[in-house]
Amino acid sequence: MKGEIPQELLAAAKGGKVELTMEDKRNEDYNPPKPKMVAFSGQGHTLGNITPALAEPKQSAAAAPPTQKSTPVEVSIHVNKNEPVTKIQIKLSDGSRLMAQFNHTHTISDIRAYINKARPDIAATSYILKTAFPNKELINETETIASAKLINAVVVQHPK
Repeated sequence: MKGEIPQELLAAAKGGKVELTMEDKRNEDYNPPKPKMVAFSGQGHTLGNITPALAEPKQSAAAAPPTQKSTPVEVSIHVNKNEPVTKIQIKLSDGSRLMAQFNHTHTISDIRAYINKARPDIAATSYILKTAFPNKELINETETIASAKLINAVVVQHPK
């Protein structure tokens, strides 16, 4: 072995004394170091649906009428463009979604009325509205969207 000091160590010592200790491990088997754990290095996938699937009662093929999923009706709610506006995504229990614009002063009952107009088949059922995260039931129908903290939020519709 030569008695030379690598340039990197000389630069780190800034001209001072450099101590170098070496161990002779030529007679030992090489054990590679364990790989360092990486917390997460991929993309996310949802492993289920936020809303549970509804089980429909089974009927015989002869007695079963053809089922038709209602198509969303084009619904407009009066939005004042001079006031603050927000978009709310509504996830329905059948897995479909609605996007709607509301003023911050609209109420929870306005969201419910929008769902009932857009999907008349859902209007006939009893359901509750919840926030997606944190999961909280929207009980007070007179509460405004701003006070319920639903600005640009996701609202989930669950059957009772």
